[in-house]
Parts: sequence; structure tokens; C-alpha cells
Amino acid sequence: MRFGNLNYFTYICSKSQFMKKEKRKQITLVCCKCKKSYKKDLSEYVRNQRLGRQNYCSLSCTGDINKIPLDKRSKYDISQHSNNQIDKYTKFRFYFKVMGNDNRKDCNITYEELEEVWNNQKGICPYSNISLTLSTHTSKDSLFYRRASIDRIDSSLPYTKDNVEFVSLAINLMKNKYSKKDTLNFIKLIQNQQVEEGMYDIPCS
Repeated sequence: MRFGNLNYFTYICSKSQFMKKEKRKQITLVCCKCKKSYKKDLSEYVRNQRLGRQNYCSLSCTGDINKIPLDKRSKYDISQHSNNQIDKYTKFRFYFKVMGNDNRKDCNITYEELEEVWNNQKGICPYSNISLTLSTHTSKDSLFYRRASIDRIDSSLPYTKDNVEFVSLAINLMKNKYSKKDTLNFIKLIQNQQVEEGMYDIPCS
């Protein structure tokens, strides 16, 4: 037979592995599941004996035996895990994770202060006057413009009680790193343009 260099190398390796396996000592066993006779490498049998494992003829028999019935599975309740209990600050933990993902060490605000900011705003976006809903790790409002997003009033300053507010996610995406004044001016330009096109009656002052 003629081989390319790579094919020949692959052939030799596979042949070598096959010959090594052929030289292994084998033992005849009876499967602990289906009770059929089969051959198994002696080394694997010895290892299973040492580890206290039973021997099976196939992965299918192994899987059938190792399935754990529902009534015998662990009764551990993950809700009892530390920091996984619901409390009055649960709805604000999502925003702490958001602030932490920014890799900033200048987050100087507590859960109590964040709750106070939310209560003072009465859940209203200061830019759009839209009623907001708080997001969680597992559920988010389907209307993204009603989803509350934590934002720094001055992006150059740390997260503190006096420098954060809850705004509409749509507003926060638009605002990016611009100042609150620049963002409000941009909103006014948009609204005034819509007035000129007849969509609103009163221009934004």
C-alpha cells in the first residue's frame, strides 16, 4: 500500500495502539446488569475491584444501573444557601452586580442608600417621567424602556448616593457617558423636531 506521509504516520500509530490492546491480558466476566458473559481487560477489572466498582459489559448497562431515582436524590434546598434568601434588598442586588461588572472600585453606596434613591424618585424616570420597574437576575420587563437602569449623574464621579439615579434603560443607552445637561438638551431637540413635524403641539421649553 502507498501512503502519504501523514496517512502513513496515522496508520502506524493506530496499528501500534491496536497491537498494544491485543497484548493486554483479558478476563471473562458476567455483566452485573444483563448477566451476559463478556471479556474485559484484566487491568481494568483490577482497578474496578480496588475502587469498589462493579463491572458492566457496556455503557448502556452502566447508565441503567447508575441512574439515581428521584426519591433517592439529594434533598438539599439551594434556597438555604448563603446570600440566596429573598429579603427587602433582593430587588437591588441586580444593580450592585451591574456596578461591579464595570470593574470599578469607586462604588461607595449601600443597599439602604440605593433603596432610598429609588423611593425618593417614586420609581419615576427623571428624564422621561416613565414609571419604571426594577430588573432582577432572572426576569426583566418586556418593555425595555420601562426597565430601570442605574446611572451616574456625573460619569466622572464615583457611584454614591448623591451621584446615582434610576433612569429608563433606553435613556441610559442614549446618554452613554454624556452629562445629564447634554442628554436633556438632546431630548429637547428631538421633541422640538417632532413638534415641527406635527407629532406634538407644545414645544419643549
